[in-house]
Amino acid sequence: MTDIQTGQLVRSKKGRDLGNLYIVMAIEGDRVLLVDGKKRPTKKPKAKNIKHITPITKNKTGFILQGSIKDSAVVQFINLSKMDL
Repeated sequence: MTDIQTGQLVRSKKGRDLGNLYIVMAIEGDRVLLVDGKKRPTKKPKAKNIKHITPITKNKTGFILQGSIKDSAVVQFINLSKMDL
């Protein structure tokens, strides 16, 4: 199993969303709940097999650890991360 943690930035490596960036909102066994703030807001996270994502950052974003997340903050963080990639 990969070392995925809540709050990490990840990239989808399988499925229709191939290449999209997400933040891990929760881990439920072998599945993760992913948000991007746009198509997948915090109220409707995407469930994805943990094998079908790859971590981009080793550090947690900090959004998840502070309780509720704003979709605008998720979008901003992902956009800033795209510039660094």
